[in-house]
Amino acid sequence: MSDNICMRIFQKFYKWFRQESLYYRVFWAIIISISAWNILSIFVLTIKRYFSDSISIGIETTYLQWNNTFPAVSFCLTKNRSSGRVNDFVAAENIPHKVSRAIYVKNLHDYMFTNPNNFHFKEDYCDGLNSTCGVDILRLRREILPSSCQFFMANVSYLGKVVENCEDIFKFHQLEMGYCYLANNILDYKSFDNLPLKFDISNREKSLKVHLRGGFIWKYEMYVHSPDDLPYFNSITYDAFSDPTIYRFNVEEYDNNPDVKEEALQQRSCKFPNEKDPGSPWHYSFSTCMSYLRIKFELDQCNCTHFTSPEKYKPFYCDTKGLRCISDAQITAQVKEFVVSKNACYPSCVEQQITLVGTNQIQSLDVTDTLYIEISITNLPSVRYNRVVTQTYLDLVVSVGGVIGLFAGASALNFLEIVYVLLRKKV
Repeated sequence: MSDNICMRIFQKFYKWFRQESLYYRVFWAIIISISAWNILSIFVLTIKRYFSDSISIGIETTYLQWNNTFPAVSFCLTKNRSSGRVNDFVAAENIPHKVSRAIYVKNLHDYMFTNPNNFHFKEDYCDGLNSTCGVDILRLRREILPSSCQFFMANVSYLGKVVENCEDIFKFHQLEMGYCYLANNILDYKSFDNLPLKFDISNREKSLKVHLRGGFIWKYEMYVHSPDDLPYFNSITYDAFSDPTIYRFNVEEYDNNPDVKEEALQQRSCKFPNEKDPGSPWHYSFSTCMSYLRIKFELDQCNCTHFTSPEKYKPFYCDTKGLRCISDAQITAQVKEFVVSKNACYPSCVEQQITLVGTNQIQSLDVTDTLYIEISITNLPSVRYNRVVTQTYLDLVVSVGGVIGLFAGASALNFLEIVYVLLRKKV
């Protein structure tokens, strides 16, 4: 009896509910609204994650199997006190000048070694001469400064083995910091894999040793940096002209899964060397991005660029007045501020993290009358950062499809059925 009553009540309720009443419409409107809200909310979260958190950086510790890359080491020539060779050049060229020869020679000496961080020459000392102070500054540099490390490197060794020809390691380049000699830099090689200076667990001595001759019109600035970077106006420099010194570093590298390159720049927040800026004369790195911005700022504000810029800009090299314009405008300070405020230069995807651990000065040398520099890796790297893709485009499609299926009960087949029904009705 009670079962019949319950059945009748249920039938009446079901019949009432199935009627096209206001309650029926309100009920389904609420259900559809809740489903749509959930679909939209989860869809927005999924899209945000895809565009902001699709790359993950993990840590590898299987260091026994690694073939590690030694940091790039660069030596650049900077002004020394002696100016004898400049004096000989002025005497041979018989250049007329209004000031005394000593003052004029000193000014040319300063002029030779100007760079984006150094504008100490006196434009007033060039009165009565042409716009480049009576000389072809590029020719002056070519005739006086060496284009090979063999001129001043007395001895070079790596991992305890003597390098017979320093040019096998140190390649000459004219960079914005002057005449520079670069070791283990991808400017001279196709990729990190082709770099010559490598080390692993089997190497007891992990160091590069260099003996530099002194007594010239130049001295040396040393840069230790990632192999994709170049010495530039914001680089850290190390003393290479005092007591014999050992510089000790730790190095950590980044490894990238192949699919990282396929991700959008905004998602990985870094750039690979082959993704250079349009118009840039170099591969991409943080340093080359900064240098390229410097050149563009100089051209924009002074209609010329420093003569240490790449040769493609030779028609736009500054004379003495142009260099004064760059100095007065404080271009390098502007570039630094612009990069920080606009986040204009991405980090490199392959850059090394190089940390100075400490320095040691030594008292005795096997080779006398030279400046001794040793760059040593203190510990074998035990950590390597691995950049991987955690959510690909396919993962995004699957996530969105799952959400639609969960809250709307729809699938790709349902959409095809709708298309089929519409087409069938038209036919």
